[in-house]
Parts: sequence; structure tokens; C-alpha cells
Amino acid sequence: MDLKSDYTYDELEVLLNQAREENDHQILADAYYLLAVYEKEKLSNDELAFEYFTRSLEYYKIVEDEEQIFEVERKIALRSLEAGLYSEAVESLEKMLMHYRKLGDKKMLTQLFMDLATAYNGTGDTEKALNYQKKAISLNQEVGNEELSVKLSLTQVDSYIALSELDSASLLINRIVNRALKLENIELKCQVLNQQGEIRNLQKRHVRALESFTMAGSLCGSRPYDRNRLDLYEGLSSTYKKLADYKLAYSYTEKYAALNDSILNNDRVNTINNLSYKFKVKQKNKELRVLELENDYALEKNNQQRRALWVLGGGLGLLLALLYYIIRFYNQRIKANSIINEQKEKINSQRIQNLEDEIKINSMQSMIEGQEIERERIAKELHDSLGGVLSTIKLQFDSVQSKIKKVSQVEEYQKAHKLIDAAVDEVRTISQNLQPSALENLGLIAAINDLINRFQGNKNAEIDFQHYSFPDKINKMVSLSIYRIVQELLHNASKHSQAEEIMIQLTRDEDEIVVHFEDDGIGFDPTHTRKGGMGMENIKSRVNYLKGSLSIDSKDGEGSSFVIHIPYVAD
Repeated sequence: MDLKSDYTYDELEVLLNQAREENDHQILADAYYLLAVYEKEKLSNDELAFEYFTRSLEYYKIVEDEEQIFEVERKIALRSLEAGLYSEAVESLEKMLMHYRKLGDKKMLTQLFMDLATAYNGTGDTEKALNYQKKAISLNQEVGNEELSVKLSLTQVDSYIALSELDSASLLINRIVNRALKLENIELKCQVLNQQGEIRNLQKRHVRALESFTMAGSLCGSRPYDRNRLDLYEGLSSTYKKLADYKLAYSYTEKYAALNDSILNNDRVNTINNLSYKFKVKQKNKELRVLELENDYALEKNNQQRRALWVLGGGLGLLLALLYYIIRFYNQRIKANSIINEQKEKINSQRIQNLEDEIKINSMQSMIEGQEIERERIAKELHDSLGGVLSTIKLQFDSVQSKIKKVSQVEEYQKAHKLIDAAVDEVRTISQNLQPSALENLGLIAAINDLINRFQGNKNAEIDFQHYSFPDKINKMVSLSIYRIVQELLHNASKHSQAEEIMIQLTRDEDEIVVHFEDDGIGFDPTHTRKGGMGMENIKSRVNYLKGSLSIDSKDGEGSSFVIHIPYVAD
């Protein structure tokens, strides 16, 4: 097969089926490779692309196609790099580096130097990352790879921006744009144009910045999970905001939020897939180790049998005694092996359970942290974008009132003015609920007091908040999770319990933080989780994330009591 031909997806499926029927390993390897490239570059389906690359690698090893073996291994290493598996990527890329050094392939060596610089930077080894970056720059002067040269120049632009040398950054990016537009790499063109727009915005040349972003928009297309398009939407939103075109700014903010949500969800799926992949690799290594032990045992068993037969041939007089001891010996070995196997099964079962629990906890942690990051982003967008727009509208209304005195007597004007005030208050309330500023600025105790004041302001139950020996410094995620738990408990109590009095107590007991929540409401049956609803599931998830414990004491008509123990983690 010609790996450079532009096959359609249907054509590749047909070739794959024919190769299966004919058991042609070479075509199977090529077809899986091209399917992987199609899924990766045209459909952005990293998970399926990774699976197809793995299958193609197996068949290339069967046909001993060394060139394609290293090509596929590099694709897999780059997938590990994208997924944040930097150590695995370093190991694979270093092996390939030795191979291409022997071949003297300078073009591939330049690419590998850049990939290794990225990988070592991800592992935190800045010294090696800089070393490989210098090697890439030096070797690329010999190779003359224009595309790679543009990428290297972009890193220099980032350095100028970091040093606030905007004039130098502007001159360099203008030269890079002219070079990039001559290339065929559309993604790189979009990246360079987005960078040019960002620099022009920093220079307050917003009209020229809009020209850069508009040109980038004409090139970016509509590939799913495209981070260049995400940067484009962010840049357009910021530029239109600076140009006071709030309608278009809000439109691109919505597009940015929708695409960012898709990318975040895709990243979460990839993170779970990577954890599953790691788990499968570990399981496979364990199975291989068990097979090795079984082979060693079988070999030892055969040796023992040969020795026993040699002894038996020594004389008939010792036959009965030897048989007795041999039978006794094997019975003991069988019993011992039975006990050992049972213990191994228990140990393996426990390890599997521990790994599954660890994966669940990691998945839960990713989900909770992702939720908090998303809440913070939405809160900032509401406060900065929508809040700013509403405040501007309110100022315009006040300006109209000051210019036209009689307009304040118009009933529709008064209603509109009240609705704007209500909208501003509602945006502020939603932003506060999504990301409480008091928690970050004043601490957990002050944030909970602020939360209680807002609940009591809505004429809810009387709330008594007590705190004893509570530490001033506490881990940020632990503090935020405790705040969310109290918020959820207050919400449930005000919505379902019909309570008149609520008691909240925060204390520190040695190495634990204890959260005690009581109400005198109608209570519920804890064994029927349906009444607890989604709120109780959120509370349980956060307690599990904090590796704490939750006990509930409630009966119908007798109120409810929640006691939560959480390990104390200092900030």
C-alpha cells in the first residue's frame, strides 16, 4: 500500500477486511496505520487513533518493517506526550534517538530533539529540556526545516513577551507570519496569527489585532477540540470588548465557553483512558510474572521427578521406603501449593481492588477539580463580561434620566430600571455561589459566615454557627470542599427539611477536622437515598475525595444530624 495516498475512510475499511480474509499482515499493518492517521488528523479521535496505532505496531513487528516500527512508536510517544505521560514519552523517544543517530537522519533527529525538550519540560527537568532545545536549533540550521524554524521562533516570541519587550516581539512575529503563510501547515498558520493578534492587543492596537484574528478565523476551520480555535475565540472576545462592541464580545465568549467545555470533557475522557491503559499494562506485567513463576515451578518439578526415578533404580530394597517418602513429600507440596495459591489469589484480589479504588478516587478527584475550575471560570466570565455589560447598561439608563427628567416618571422606564438592578444583583449572587471570594480572601470561617448571612437574609431558619480551635491555615481544596459540603447541607435543609433552627459546628480534633450539622426539621430515612437526591450524592463524593467519613442520624419527624470527619491538611 502507498502510505502517502489519500484514501477515504470507506476505502480503508474495505482494504482492512480484504487483508483479514487473506491474512496479509503487511496490508493489515498499513491499513491500521492509515486509519489511525485519519482518526487523529481528520476526526480528532485520539482514543481510537491510539488503538489503531497499537494494532499496526503489532503487525509491523510481525513483518519486521523496522522503519514503520519506529514511525509508529514515535506516534505513540507523541500521544503519551499529549496525554501528559511525560516519563513514558521520554523512555520511548530516547530509544528512537539512538536508532536515528545510527542512521544519520538529521531531519528526524531535529524533530526528536524538539519532542524530548517538550517531554523533559513536562517532567520538570528544565536543564535537559533547554539542552535538547539548543540541539534542535543548532541542527535545524543544517536541515533547513522551515516549519520547525517557525516553531522555534515562536518560543523566542514567548520569551520577548515574558520580558515585556513588545516591540521586539512585534517585529519578530511579523516576520514569522510572512514565513508561516507560505507553509502548508494550517494549524501553525492559525497559531502564528493568534499570537500576532495577542501582541497587537498588548500594544493596544486593537483594530490591527482584529485583522490578525479575522485572518486566523478564515484558516482555522471547524475541527473538534481545536485549541487554536479556542485561542481565536478568546482573542476575538477580548478585542471586541476593548473596541466596546459588547454584543460581538459576548457572542465569542459564548463560543469560547462551549468549545472549552468540549475540550475539558475530551481531556477528562482521555485522562480516564490513560489511567485505564496504565492499569492494563500493570495487569499484563503481573500476568507475565505469574507465568514465569509457573514455568520455574514446572521445571523444578520435572527435575525432582528425574532425581526420584534415578534413586528408585538404585535398588529394589529401598523402593518401598522411597515411595513412602515421595508420596508424603508430594502430599505436603500439594497442600503447601494449595495454601500458597490461595494466599496469592487473595493478595492479587486485594491489589486489584486497591487499583480499582485508586482509579475511582483519581477519577473523582479529576471530576471535582474540573468542576471547581469550571465554576471559577464561569464566575469570572459572569463578573467580568456580563456584569460589566449590565453595569454599562445601568450607567446608560442613569445618563438618560439625568438628561430627560420626565423619563423617570414613565412606568415602563421604572420597571426596566428595577429589572436591571435585579439582573446585576442576580449575576453577583450567582458569581458568589460559583466562586466565593470571601473564601480566598478571608478564609473558611468568614466565607461560611457570609454564606449563612445570605441564607438568613432569605428568611430561612435561624442558624447557629460555632467554631472551636479551628486552624487558620488549611489546604485550599480541603477548605473549598468543606465550604461546598456546608453549602449543600444548608441548601437541602432550607429546601426539604422545613427546619426552624440549624446548628453548624467546625472543630479540630488532633489530626482531624470535624464538621457537625444538625437541624430540627422533618428528618428522613437515610436508608432510602432517593430522598437524599443528588445533593447527598455530591456530599458523599466530596467526603470520599477528602478521604473522610460521613455518619447520618435521622428519622422521619425527628430532625437530622450529619457528622463528618476529614483528615487535617495544612496549607
